[in-house]
Amino acid sequence: MGLLDDNTKKEVREFLKAMESRIRIVFFDSTEGQYSGELNMLLDEIREATDKIELEKHDFEKDRDMAKKYEVDMAPVIIFEGKNRGKVRFYGIPSGHEFGGFLSTIVETSKGDTVEFSEDLKAKIKGIDFPLRLDVFITPQCPYCPGAVRLAQAMAILNKNVTGSGVEAVEFSEWADKNSVRSVPKTVIIANGKKVLALDGLLAPDMLLDRIMDAI
Repeated sequence: MGLLDDNTKKEVREFLKAMESRIRIVFFDSTEGQYSGELNMLLDEIREATDKIELEKHDFEKDRDMAKKYEVDMAPVIIFEGKNRGKVRFYGIPSGHEFGGFLSTIVETSKGDTVEFSEDLKAKIKGIDFPLRLDVFITPQCPYCPGAVRLAQAMAILNKNVTGSGVEAVEFSEWADKNSVRSVPKTVIIANGKKVLALDGLLAPDMLLDRIMDAI
């Protein structure tokens, strides 16, 4: 029995027809993952929905060399490899409100472009010339979280210096506690390897970029 019902599978197939090129999804599983079985099943069903996705699975605890290659130090994590210039990742299972945004990121990774930003803002994002990491802490029930994740991941799609990640706060509770996550979405901004800012809520794209640039 699959995780997605027949109607949802049909909707996923239709949505993923917008993909322009093949992508690879690299998945590092963990025996400590709260939803390991469901996540494996979900990724298998997404792969079956289109011939433009290659799914590569690794055991985080056993495949240490591969984890080091991908700079993975926590799992489960989903890594997108397509026309994105930076690193696009999702930690945990993209359930609830996150599922639609997850599919949108797949499509945009296949295009190497995003509908999230104006052309002027895209140019500014492409001009970021320092290492920038955006960790967006979320929960499946939060209606504003997908938008915050999409902004971070869209920036990573456009710029090789950006890493944009969605982090399921309940699954990664220690990580969330370390960053004092009390509400979601919360975007933690690390520039040049140093935490410079933590923003609560969903910001407009231009405001997010302004806050980042002001902070550094």
